[in-house]
Amino acid sequence: MHCKQQPSTPISYLYSAAMSQKRRGTKVRLYNASKWVGTTVEDLSWDSAGKTGFNLVADYISGANSAQKKIPMALPVAVKITPGQGPACDSSFTVLFFIPFSYQANTPTPTNPNVTIVELPSLTVYVGEYSGDPTDDTVVQNADQLANDLQRDNENFVSDFFFTGTYDSPYFNYPNMRDADRHNEVWLLAA
Repeated sequence: MHCKQQPSTPISYLYSAAMSQKRRGTKVRLYNASKWVGTTVEDLSWDSAGKTGFNLVADYISGANSAQKKIPMALPVAVKITPGQGPACDSSFTVLFFIPFSYQANTPTPTNPNVTIVELPSLTVYVGEYSGDPTDDTVVQNADQLANDLQRDNENFVSDFFFTGTYDSPYFNYPNMRDADRHNEVWLLAA
């Protein structure tokens, strides 16, 4: 196990343990309704949009909020991806940080008009996990693999968008961290 500098909210607290199960080898989770802070970036690249969005949302937790307070960072960093209409069209990437439980009831508002508080309803998601450094290619490959597995198993899912969840920063290397130690996920909503 590697120590990390970032405070973390274990993802298991964000979803119902009773609904964390496997169906034909695919994990299924029920996420409780929760608040996240986010921003949407239009771009061709998950990596480029992620960096831009991450920096804007990081400003919020660093004090660019109505309370002028630093808010602990929680993991994962989620990105909702709505693919563009064609191969040369921008996709919509909404970069999201979970609002820690101590701020869920009284969430400070962002001072940047491009950053908003997002209230996600309860979500049932299929989860695909992978290791390594998340890239544009690995995100798409793993989302496609999860979709193919679900289609094979006759599971219904929303195909208009998907989420990624990263638990280790793709932008910083921790001492002694190998790519195999990185934990990443793709989420498809159950229909």
